[in-house]
Amino acid sequence: LRDEGEGVYYNSGLVTGKGEWKKKQAWYYTACMTNVLKNMEFRQEIRNSTAAVRQYEFVPCPASSSTDTVYCLWSPTNADTVVKDYALSVPKNAHVYLTVPGTYAEGTVSELTNQNGKVKLDVSETPVFVTVSAQKQTIINGKGKYISPKTICLSQDGSTEICDLSAAPTDTKLNQFYRMFDEPAAMPDMIYGDTASLPSPETNVNASGITCYVALDQPYVISGFQIYDTFGTGSFAVYDAHTDRLLWLSDMGGYMSRNTALLNDSAPTDCLKIVKGGGDLNECGIYGYPAPDTGAAYDINGDGIFDAKDAIALQAWLTKQDASEIANWAAGDCNSDQKLDARDLSRLKRRLS
Repeated sequence: LRDEGEGVYYNSGLVTGKGEWKKKQAWYYTACMTNVLKNMEFRQEIRNSTAAVRQYEFVPCPASSSTDTVYCLWSPTNADTVVKDYALSVPKNAHVYLTVPGTYAEGTVSELTNQNGKVKLDVSETPVFVTVSAQKQTIINGKGKYISPKTICLSQDGSTEICDLSAAPTDTKLNQFYRMFDEPAAMPDMIYGDTASLPSPETNVNASGITCYVALDQPYVISGFQIYDTFGTGSFAVYDAHTDRLLWLSDMGGYMSRNTALLNDSAPTDCLKIVKGGGDLNECGIYGYPAPDTGAAYDINGDGIFDAKDAIALQAWLTKQDASEIANWAAGDCNSDQKLDARDLSRLKRRLS
């Protein structure tokens, strides 16, 4: 993926050479394409009367639950061609979204106006993506922003020392986690910032078999993690502290680099549990965006309404301890004690009756 630095392919990478890693325009184009077409497959090329526009259609893979259709449009010329107000046919009741590569790894999204089954857009030699959906989508541009922990603590209930990261804690184990977050300037926004001019983190974390709870200032959707690795391998696991759902597991196999992991958006959470096994690292970065307001109280399964399905989802989680049914844990915390248990289920059922 990087420039070789010498030979025939010295500058053919998506990023510049080792140690600099500056992202080129092609990196953003490739990242946007892989994000938009994730879990999609090519269906057909759609012929049209405008030779200057090429149009490919993509549909969900058989295993996907999505019903969206994605069109990729571009001009196959090499003359800075721009086709103004190109008309694309879509279902009359569809919601239509344009994704343009650049700035963000996932591209920049905007909604197109559907006028009686037609949307208009400018098409250039840079491929753009049009997503046609039956559902209204929430547009969030910039999903990988650095999230600063509010506090860290070795116990979830706060019964042990709590550190707000303004100064090193006295507890030696907690100090190891403090070192994970004490040099945020060394950890850029996960998928937007270049790393060439950044300082390398210095404080080392080498303890094994330690666990910490990281409180955030509000519920966030987690979209990725970064650790600056030193040497060797080990284990580094991050869980949603409320549901114990595993969000990320790393063997820390990097060497003097920022080990980056892009995730599917998590359910909203304001507390993470980090379990560190063996291996050394210098710094950790948490990335995501503030959780959007669903607009419905007690909407545990995230379908936009509060009904019996939410109680069923909570009961299923309590009996199986399977977080797959929980889209928004906070909606089920009826007694506001920062955990889900039978008392929450009882209150939820009373609200339904």
